[in-house]
Amino acid sequence: LSAQILQSIQDIHNSGFLHRDIKPSNFSMGRLPLSSHTVVMLDFGLARQYILPDGNGDIRAPRPVTGFRGTVRYASVNAHMNREMGRHDDLWSAFYMMAEMVTGSLPWRKLKDKDQVGQIKQNFEHTQLLRHLPSEFKLLLSHIQSLTYFDAPDYEYLKNLIYQCMRRKGISSDE
Repeated sequence: LSAQILQSIQDIHNSGFLHRDIKPSNFSMGRLPLSSHTVVMLDFGLARQYILPDGNGDIRAPRPVTGFRGTVRYASVNAHMNREMGRHDDLWSAFYMMAEMVTGSLPWRKLKDKDQVGQIKQNFEHTQLLRHLPSEFKLLLSHIQSLTYFDAPDYEYLKNLIYQCMRRKGISSDE
């Protein structure tokens, strides 16, 4: 699932848009027999074009202040701080989502207050989440942490980390 989620994020980013609300309920499995093993992304209501529509592929300048977008549990620190979100923010949300899928919960799971959760995430040592995650997630987190608003993520590297983890654990793509 994680590799397909990353592929979905790569696809929307390659189309010039950010999703800005990456969470489990915004993904589904295909409906038809041929697509029943394929993850599809849903709900583009908070999507924003990050590539300028001039056709040159230039990235929009970040706005100094924006409103909160996303879901409190999965939102990036930038979202909580009302900063312009970039591609890396969708990946932060995916990281939180994948960590929750593997471990069963996130440290702030029972909290609903946006500001309180944002403060916890801002001060949180994210490597603590790695204790219960496959070792490949350390490199995944490191890559996401290295990104800024203008940086293009290395999606192939991230997906390959997931595939490497699957191989190491004896999991095939069919499962």
